[in-house]
Amino acid sequence: MRLLRRNSAPRNDNMVSPIAKLVGNMSLRRFWLGLVFVMAVFLFTFKILQVPPGVETDEGVIAHNAALISKTGRDQNGRFLPVFILSSDQLDWKQPVLIYLTAIYFKIFGTSLLVFKLVNVSLVLVSLGLMWILLKELFGDSGAVWEQ
Repeated sequence: MRLLRRNSAPRNDNMVSPIAKLVGNMSLRRFWLGLVFVMAVFLFTFKILQVPPGVETDEGVIAHNAALISKTGRDQNGRFLPVFILSSDQLDWKQPVLIYLTAIYFKIFGTSLLVFKLVNVSLVLVSLGLMWILLKELFGDSGAVWEQ
């Protein structure tokens, strides 16, 4: 006598979900990861130049110093490739990672507000990937992606 679990229906291999047909040979887990990544790109780039309107003071200081460093190698205070960048009001210091990464993007793609905002989007997407890797290492596959 075969024991069946409660609420389990016999399996019918002829019934295939529409998502499984769409995915084909690709694993369902990779499909969902790709979908999450595409949605993240869309959500972080939708109306990127309109929302929020304008540029905040800190963003302006970072973009200005990144543009100067990409062109001359000096910040707004005239220091050559400083480790920390002094803000325009000379009351606080800016972290160099975002400024130097933005300077690299400005050197490659040119100086514009769109390029400046895409630097932050690329950092968010890299952080999303690193978070998934961390969750996978800590909790295995079922922790990084919900169980199917």
